[in-house]
Amino acid sequence: MTTTPERDWLAHPRAMKSPIYDHLGFDITDGGEGWLEITLRITPVILNADGVVHGGIWLVVADSAMGGAVRTLIDHTQRGVTSQSDFRWLRPLQGETLK
Repeated sequence: MTTTPERDWLAHPRAMKSPIYDHLGFDITDGGEGWLEITLRITPVILNADGVVHGGIWLVVADSAMGGAVRTLIDHTQRGVTSQSDFRWLRPLQGETLK
C-alpha cells in the first residue's frame, strides 16, 4: 500500500495573496478542504464614520475567504470567480480582530 503525502491546503490560497490583504490588515490564518479562515486586524483605517468596521471591508474579507476556500478544491491551474454575493449585517463588527 502506498501513502500519499498530506496536502498543504493553504499553499494555493496563499500563493494567490493580493497586496490588498496587507493594506487592509488581514491574512489567511487557517484552512482545509473547502474552507479558509481569514483573520482581520481592526485598525482605524478600516472603520466607518460611526467607528465600526466598514461594511465594504467585510465584503472584501468574506469574498477573499470564499475564493480561498474554492482554491482548496480546484487545481492550481484553475481560477474561481465570484458571480454574485449578498450580505446582511445584523450588528456592527467590533473588536480587536475578526475571524
